[in-house]
Amino acid sequence: MSRFVRDEARQTTLGVFVGTFVYCLLVLPAIGTDPPSVPALAVSTGVGLALLSLGYLVYFIHHIARNIQANHIVDMITTDTELVIDQIFPRPAEAFARPAPTEAIPLSDAAVVVSFARRTRRRRSRLSEPSAPRAHP
Repeated sequence: MSRFVRDEARQTTLGVFVGTFVYCLLVLPAIGTDPPSVPALAVSTGVGLALLSLGYLVYFIHHIARNIQANHIVDMITTDTELVIDQIFPRPAEAFARPAPTEAIPLSDAAVVVSFARRTRRRRSRLSEPSAPRAHP
């Protein structure tokens, strides 16, 4: 419910609808019946506000359709959860620092690593080959 109240699109749409309704209620007594008179500017403004309200209704329907999609709901839940976790368990800034890159392996040591990898690969391939049955004496 709090997300519903905090949503700016919903607040704006509700404000336009309520504003249009209140304006029309306030202008209504200005329309006279004896003698019949219609204030053209007030009625034109009311029609303009009604068209504006219609535009906000279309915007609101689009906004709601987008907000009920599963990926949007998951994103909202993720954001809220991360905020709560950060409030409960604040992390120091050093936790976000990237570690310094390690030095490259010197060429002489790289040859040792490559030869070890080749020996290991040969040993694995020999172990995976089917061996011939041995004759028992």
